[in-house]
Amino acid sequence: MTRDLTDTTSHPDPPPPKKARTELSEMPADSVPSDSTGGVVPHDVPPESSEVRPEVPPAGNAETSGTAPRVIDENTDMTTLTDQEIMRLMEGMGHAQDAMTKPLISTPVPLKVIRDEYERGSPQVLKKLDWLQEKGWDQVWRARGDGDCFYRSFTLAYLLRILHDPEPALAANLAFDAIQRALPAMQQAGFDPDLYEEFLAPLLELVRSFAPENEEAEIPTEWALVQSLQDPERSNCIVVALRLITSAYIRSHVDLFSPFLLSPTTFLPLTTDDFCRQEVEPCGKEADHAQIMALAEALEIGIRIAYLDRSEVGSGDVINWVEFGKATAEEDKPLTLLYRPGHYDVLAKDVLPTNIPDV
Repeated sequence: MTRDLTDTTSHPDPPPPKKARTELSEMPADSVPSDSTGGVVPHDVPPESSEVRPEVPPAGNAETSGTAPRVIDENTDMTTLTDQEIMRLMEGMGHAQDAMTKPLISTPVPLKVIRDEYERGSPQVLKKLDWLQEKGWDQVWRARGDGDCFYRSFTLAYLLRILHDPEPALAANLAFDAIQRALPAMQQAGFDPDLYEEFLAPLLELVRSFAPENEEAEIPTEWALVQSLQDPERSNCIVVALRLITSAYIRSHVDLFSPFLLSPTTFLPLTTDDFCRQEVEPCGKEADHAQIMALAEALEIGIRIAYLDRSEVGSGDVINWVEFGKATAEEDKPLTLLYRPGHYDVLAKDVLPTNIPDV
């Protein structure tokens, strides 16, 4: 039985977001970024210099081979990049240009926009994009490439799923209950309840907006959701909340996750505590399979990710779909994301944007 979100007597609304404290109980100081005044520092603030030209070693280990690293710039043929170079390139760019020019979440663009970016690139990637278009996956909601793109894309896809459900109020109730069931693990992990509730408040507020107390009130539109998630304070609070939910789930399922907890740079095993402190809790750290699996299981939601890479797919398939969590069949309406090396966006099928004013 789901909880009625409008029952404010037995389930009061969480307090509005307040200025975040700088510490979590039993949690390192660098897990939640803060400035000297104790406020949360968004990771979309660009570095002092916006002129970033990352130096990426060629295939192999430049440190051991003694070869000079090659410079990746606008003249580099992207089809010659190795997977290691792509990963280091994404890490080394510092996201400076994204931080200055791109919104946290964009309104939808046609998939053709993404295809145009690969027009002179890999034929395998173009083939996969064409297949997605033919199957009706024609809209992409882009997230800023600041290291938090998975969590921002997850949030938008999560809310869009509620919006487009035949019964948004029921879907909101189910989502609200799933979030509540994730809270005990956070307390078990030693996180300060007052603090994680403050970070969760903006997400719960958006979820509850689909089941308003006033039955005559309108539920949010796609445009309203995007505008809400473009607010840095709200968006960054939600990112931190999702990271803490993810960390708590990994910490409470050590046996399940321990084989997959590797350093993304050295590929050496990490302890559960080290992995969560280094790769999950700090903002700006990109999500990999372990984080995605944990968040999908913690919030009881299916996630399907279309991987755009240069790999050939056998058995007559065209694109690699990687699934996380339960209920990932298309009829179950899992969250659907598009992955390109180092970046996640929201992928939508046959859902045209509504109530978005002309610009």
